[in-house]
Amino acid sequence: MASELAQEGADFFRQERNILGWNGLYSVLTDNNTYCLTNLNEFSTDVENHVFDNLSGLCSGYNISVEQTNFKREAVVTKSSSKDEIEVEVTVSWLNDNNEVISSLTRLRLKPL
Repeated sequence: MASELAQEGADFFRQERNILGWNGLYSVLTDNNTYCLTNLNEFSTDVENHVFDNLSGLCSGYNISVEQTNFKREAVVTKSSSKDEIEVEVTVSWLNDNNEVISSLTRLRLKPL
């Protein structure tokens, strides 16, 4: 299940690149920032109405419930200074006997289309 959640997170950033275009996506993302990817049912409509402000920051808890397990999904974004690449690392974690299990499952390198 964690790998599916991580893949959904990566697909979300690909979809946002398709909606906003490369320059738009690059401009709305903050370098070295963490985004909490709890709800991926909303997408940007354009650069002025993008979803990333609402997603910025660490997740406050394990807010994704699947099959009696609560997960959190976060993405760390790193932008290249040459503006030709955005690296997204999606991390999915959950609690197991009150110990956090972290599985960094997906690293995505986005480039202009």
